[in-house]
Amino acid sequence: MEDENQNMMPVPDYPTFPLSSYMCLKVLSCNAHLACPFSEAYIDMVPMQNDREDVYFFPLQTLIPKAYSFLSLEANNFTGIRIADPENATEEQKAAFHCLQNFLQNQEDHIKSLQAMRTEVQDATKACYTLAVHLFSQLVPGEQVTINSRMKGIDELPSCPCKCGRKIDIGNTGIGHPKVWHGNPDIVIKTGETTIVVKKNVKDTRGDGPESKKSKLSDEDEEDEDYSFYSVEEGTDIFEYKFQNQLISQTLTNSFVQKNQHGFIKRLVPAIGCTHDNIIVALYDPDRDILLRRVAPISVLEEDSDSFNLLGILEIWRILNLHIVGADLCNLIVTELDQSGFRSQIEARKVLKYYSSAKTDISIGQSQNILPPLLTVMSNVKRGKFIVKGISNK
Repeated sequence: MEDENQNMMPVPDYPTFPLSSYMCLKVLSCNAHLACPFSEAYIDMVPMQNDREDVYFFPLQTLIPKAYSFLSLEANNFTGIRIADPENATEEQKAAFHCLQNFLQNQEDHIKSLQAMRTEVQDATKACYTLAVHLFSQLVPGEQVTINSRMKGIDELPSCPCKCGRKIDIGNTGIGHPKVWHGNPDIVIKTGETTIVVKKNVKDTRGDGPESKKSKLSDEDEEDEDYSFYSVEEGTDIFEYKFQNQLISQTLTNSFVQKNQHGFIKRLVPAIGCTHDNIIVALYDPDRDILLRRVAPISVLEEDSDSFNLLGILEIWRILNLHIVGADLCNLIVTELDQSGFRSQIEARKVLKYYSSAKTDISIGQSQNILPPLLTVMSNVKRGKFIVKGISNK
């Protein structure tokens, strides 16, 4: 057994590190006390910083080491990916891994449809259906994926728009409580209760905050050479103000929903936001009040290539199956993270009881609340440097 495993290694993190890392977010203010849908959520956030305004990045493998150590591969050969400790793997974990294996072995069946979605003009509903069929449902056991029955034009799609003939369940995806944040995520992954929101208009005007252009963050002063925090191509701004608020409000609300349903303690619950070809991930632990979001989006397909971004697929698989492979934050890294302040704000507003009773399958009409001005998560970052926590910088 020792000889068989001597060439095995953990699946590596993204080569684009540290942009593949996650940042810890602090909620300065929000309208979580109002009875409004996710589309009208307002959240003013900043990343976790020290007194010198340095921004901390946390590689995902340091946050959820259990989920990362579940898989191993042979000398960076993705065809040799396997469960690191199969003897102690549960049946649920084996089923999740079997989905990943099948996807990697039959990826050509899905690449063509996702490429067509990226190059052809598709509305959000068709894009949502295509992503559900050819990506999300393929990576979770039982393909337990439901698309929001209230999406515009969903009744006109008897099956996948790519003409493959595959079908997805259409139903009620409602979550939340009528007296606070609530609404219908575009897609719900039943097995892990992950919520997914698809950007409705990929040609929305980009914001003028640092999240939609290159941010000037320097060790010394703003006149130094620019550090490109990340850039987003025209027409695919996944960091657009309103969309980010929608994603984070779903993340926070669904975390309470899942805790109420399953009674877990101190576990991360994920939510995903996506455009036609980019995915962003947010995570929240409602007990520890820790809110995380990926620094830069995951590209599903390699740029100018007829293949999947395999490291990106592995991260998406981990996120979708987080409750199976390990949703617990590393105890050592928890001491390095700041609380978001969201829980204390809803306690102060006396609405925690509503979030503590939030549930699934709710059906509520749209609110008429007026939105306050929207801000980006990086809007207050002017100076400072990036510090990566949990990994040696030698």
